[in-house]
Amino acid sequence: MGEYDKAIVDLNSAIQLAPTDEFVYQDRGVAYLRLGQFDKSLADFTMAISISPSDPVNYLERANTYLNLGQYENAILDATETLSLDTTGTAAQGGFLAEAYFFRAEAYSALGRYGEAAKDYTKYVQVAPTGFYISAAKGRLAGIKVLVTVTPSPTRTPTRTPSSTFTPSPTKTPTNTPSSTNTSVPTKTPIPTKTPTNTATRTPVPPTATPIPPTATSTTTGAIF
Repeated sequence: MGEYDKAIVDLNSAIQLAPTDEFVYQDRGVAYLRLGQFDKSLADFTMAISISPSDPVNYLERANTYLNLGQYENAILDATETLSLDTTGTAAQGGFLAEAYFFRAEAYSALGRYGEAAKDYTKYVQVAPTGFYISAAKGRLAGIKVLVTVTPSPTRTPTRTPSSTFTPSPTKTPTNTPSSTNTSVPTKTPIPTKTPTNTATRTPVPPTATPIPPTATSTTTGAIF
């Protein structure tokens, strides 16, 4: 039995003793997340949120879970809520809540919303230069810049047809020769379809490198931390 499996056994017992303890569900959710059991981690983070709806950590971890489940819109909502509830500025200071920028960027990218993804990748790189996802963020950002580069269209050269010349009737001497009229329409060279130069697919998001330790008030076991 692995480390996280053992932790889940202990946390199951803890939940029996303290069924309304936010941190017990939070810790077990993290264990399930590390094991790739995303449906179970989703249920635990949702329970933790119902107990303590103002704790940004639960939204952060649930955003990661949604991301792994391919529920990108929900991942965006939870990552945004994480940042909204970060009243201490942890994310802005490069703390672990800054991962919300990366998770949201991944979700935006998966949905093809590259402009919004680029902004969040850039923000993560700025505030968390030593963060766990820093290499991935820089790589994704570079890929987006290549992907959205527009191929310049060729210079359009209009084609001009010589104007027609009015020929007077032989029986009538014209007193005023009309000016020539240009009836030509410049030929428009079609703009070629933009072809992305980078078609790399999105790499699934790995679980957070280091489990988020409970706060000082947590009463849960430290088995997985």
